[in-house]
Amino acid sequence: DGFRFADFNNGNNGRGLCTQSNLLAWGIGDVFTTWQVSAEPDTITPLVFITDLEVDGKAGWEHAVMDVDTSTDGIEFDSLMPPGPYLIPANLLLPHNKNHLTFRFTATGRFGEKHDIRYRYILEGQDVKWNPITPDPVADYRNLAPGSYTFKAVALGKNFIWSKPTEYSFVITPPWWESGWFYASQTGFMLLLLFITIFLSRQAGGKNVRIASALITVILLVVFEFIQN
Repeated sequence: DGFRFADFNNGNNGRGLCTQSNLLAWGIGDVFTTWQVSAEPDTITPLVFITDLEVDGKAGWEHAVMDVDTSTDGIEFDSLMPPGPYLIPANLLLPHNKNHLTFRFTATGRFGEKHDIRYRYILEGQDVKWNPITPDPVADYRNLAPGSYTFKAVALGKNFIWSKPTEYSFVITPPWWESGWFYASQTGFMLLLLFITIFLSRQAGGKNVRIASALITVILLVVFEFIQN
């Protein structure tokens, strides 16, 4: 049957030709254009990247030297080894007072799809489930407790298929008064006081008894503090 119009844009209300084999064809001026519509389902998912990581509102890791151990403001990381085209610190170790983190991320999609992409994310070690779907590729976490965390983000395109998650792990170290060596020193001090108390209690004399009683009181206070922590 052919075309009723030679020009797709010239008074034909945008009509072209679609064959039984799903071939779209139309003419524009002297140009004849065809497009084979695939019958295969669209299974292409976006690729998600973490673009930046802010610590206490500060961003940018470009000042660090690649592949060199780096430490600044108590923040430690091995190198800048990006999981994608963006510089992110690897094996990040944060002190307990650097516990406000903001993740910024993005996703690549088909042409014209970027503004339709939706996200969801989770911080394992903090969140008990994935956060609600959002168009905003930002995740903000404040007052994180010491521990190990893994941040994950996924993206959803027009085909309604979730992408594979991008992941980023980091550690927030405890303060010195919550560290293992401090608890060990407390335990050793308590045992020393207990030994001295037993020794003095076996000695004759009222002065030794009073000292032993005072040490018992100190031991009880130390034990109570240890249990509270």
